[in-house]
This record gives sequence, structure tokens and C-alpha cells, in this order.
Amino acid sequence: MESILSSTLKDWAFIILSPIAGFILVGLYFLLLNLQFTEEIALLIVLIFYSVLFDVRHLFSTYTRTLFDKQFMKVNRKWFNRSWLVIIILPLLFFFWD
Repeated sequence: MESILSSTLKDWAFIILSPIAGFILVGLYFLLLNLQFTEEIALLIVLIFYSVLFDVRHLFSTYTRTLFDKQFMKVNRKWFNRSWLVIIILPLLFFFWD
């Protein structure tokens, strides 16, 4: 297998650790339920845990590769702006759809 990152060991670490992190989040949810947290509070804690540990890095890397790259924005500005509409409208449809 040809290495995508700097080494094959790092490649396998990213491939294996990603699903393990998902199982850890599910395990954290069930642990919180067993500790008598309500489902809503347990889910909120898991989402905060996920967003701080995993998603912040993803968002930062996305912004540095897209929004702060002038050449990319010059070519793809219309698609970038439309993607914000999707991100905003879809959750609103979910909450207000009858």
C-alpha cells in the first residue's frame, strides 16, 4: 500500500482511530445514560465532546484551505456561498416542517 500521509503507520492510525473514536462517543453516550443523565443531556454532552475534540479541527482546516485561499475563492466563490445556504436552510426545514 502506498502511503498517503508521511508513513504507512500514520495512514493506518487514521484509518483505525476514526471508527474507534466513533465507538468511544457511543460508549460515552451509554455511560452517561447509565449514570442517570437524561437522554437530552447525555446527547448534548456527547455533541459538545465531539465538536470540541474533532469538529473544530476539521472546520479550521476547511477554512484555511478554502476561505483564506484567495485563488480558490476567486474560482469557487459562488459554490462556497451556496453551500452556506444549504447549511442554514436544511436545519431550519427540519425544525419547522410540518
